[in-house]
Amino acid sequence: SSGEESDGLSAFRKVKANDELKKNPTARGPVNTSRSEFTGPTKDTGVLKGKRVLRWTFKCKHCGAIRTFPRTVDGPNAKWEDEPTKPRTSNLAAHLRSECKEYANKQAAAADCEEGTQPEHEYNLPVIRDIMAEFLKKGELNPAHNLSWKGFLKLFALWILDDDLPWTTGESPMLRDLFKYLHINYKLPSDTSMSTTLLSLASGADFRRDDYFMAMTMDNASTNDEIYRNVSRYLVSIYGTTSHPDRHIRCLAHVLNLVVQAILADLKEADAQNEDPDEPLKNDDKNDDYLGNKDTPIHYDVSTDRDQCELEAQRDADLNMEFFDVSEFDDEIIEGIALEEEIDEELKQLGLTSPLKKVRNAPPLA
Repeated sequence: SSGEESDGLSAFRKVKANDELKKNPTARGPVNTSRSEFTGPTKDTGVLKGKRVLRWTFKCKHCGAIRTFPRTVDGPNAKWEDEPTKPRTSNLAAHLRSECKEYANKQAAAADCEEGTQPEHEYNLPVIRDIMAEFLKKGELNPAHNLSWKGFLKLFALWILDDDLPWTTGESPMLRDLFKYLHINYKLPSDTSMSTTLLSLASGADFRRDDYFMAMTMDNASTNDEIYRNVSRYLVSIYGTTSHPDRHIRCLAHVLNLVVQAILADLKEADAQNEDPDEPLKNDDKNDDYLGNKDTPIHYDVSTDRDQCELEAQRDADLNMEFFDVSEFDDEIIEGIALEEEIDEELKQLGLTSPLKKVRNAPPLA
């Protein structure tokens, strides 16, 4: 942008110029935007060479200087717009350009703040961008601006809010040492000062945004589901918001808990049916499988297995040739017995033992 448009007021001037053109489409040339820096015009009278003259008076908003122009219309309802030929007001612009130091300082401060600064892209929260834009507009971020404790506290609070920092940040020893190193005379604010400042900022800030959405977090109780449905209908009917019932997400942990509780309840009812129907359950001990088997060893012991011992005793009796006549066995049984004895003999010569022998001869577990 050009130097003339870097004062931060170019957009405002264009809007005012368009409004003036709409009011007076026959006017030629650019609209005098200097009038916005003056109050008036107001009707006034003066004396020139002993004669009473009518005039319009403009007063500078920055320094209070008065500039007058001849007036040709009179009456209680006379207005500046009623002048058939409006006087030239170039001296208003000349005053702002070369005479009013206050106006020049404000313009320079606004230009310095606007140059290279785009608050809409720097901050995290939209409300912070709005507040910082006001800072830039007022020139409070200009180094030539008079520093104040109120301004420092406000900026410090905005930093805490925008970066989501704890309110006790001002109590950090390292931050205190940094301020001391930079010769900053302001005292770091406490968490109480932060809460008070943020509360005052929130009361004057506009947190409403078109891109905001509302979410409700509730328990899985049916009462809360009814509340959700009523709130949704209310928002749709009053504000025309969009409702998305398909986005109603239930808590997975609660759902699993309810499922497990239902399964356990069914198991408990099944156990209760196996009990004497005439004797109601007094407690859950009757359905506790652990209590009846708590003395059972955890590890399997072959020597204490009754079924296994009976099976081996029967096998040994069948293989005892002193009680049975080998001629009574089938040829396949005899061949199987001989093969097993041959395998045991070979393993014995190799110093090995068959898996079945290992299980049989293993000592009982303690």
